[in-house]
Amino acid sequence: MTACRSCAAPTPLTLQQAGVPRAYWREKSFSDFDQMNDSVVRARDVLRKWADDYPDVRRGLLLHGPSGVGKTHLLVSVLHRILQERRVAVPALFVHVSQLLYRLRSAWKDDVTDDEVLAGVRRAELLVLDDIGAVSPPWAQERFHEILTGAFHTGARIVCSTSWSPTPGVDHESLADRITPASVSLLQEACRGIRMRGDDYRVTVLQPGASV
Repeated sequence: MTACRSCAAPTPLTLQQAGVPRAYWREKSFSDFDQMNDSVVRARDVLRKWADDYPDVRRGLLLHGPSGVGKTHLLVSVLHRILQERRVAVPALFVHVSQLLYRLRSAWKDDVTDDEVLAGVRRAELLVLDDIGAVSPPWAQERFHEILTGAFHTGARIVCSTSWSPTPGVDHESLADRITPASVSLLQEACRGIRMRGDDYRVTVLQPGASV
């Protein structure tokens, strides 16, 4: 009997197909961290359990903490665990938010429509958003809120990171200042917040002794 090709199980995406930057194709798993403090260990354990439970998860995850503590690495580790280790075939997409926003802003110059730029985002059932709030002019805030609202309404699971605190404060700029209180409220409904602390790995490990 000839096998039914159309009945074959769907093939999980590679990290490249999911949009993960080339720099993270090698060091991409939960076990690849060189040094970890207690905060990073806790964050890693939460994300690993989430990845093991997916798609049986109620909410997404929001990592927040200073630059260089491993947020992006953990986001990629989630995708690697789900797509490559567990072999779950799900429409997944890794997005660096700043790059997406600037691409939308310049789409008309490249004769590309918003629908074409956002096609992958709108298809994604697992949406990984890296470095939320890195750009914050009004046009970026508006476009990000549209993207976030669309993902929320379609039921996509969102795993994301930011260097800005979701908690407002009088002595620091918060995530609400960067992406508007409305977007923060939506993120907090969609995601469980996980705080990460620590020094910048790029400075303390990759370039020890370098001045900050």
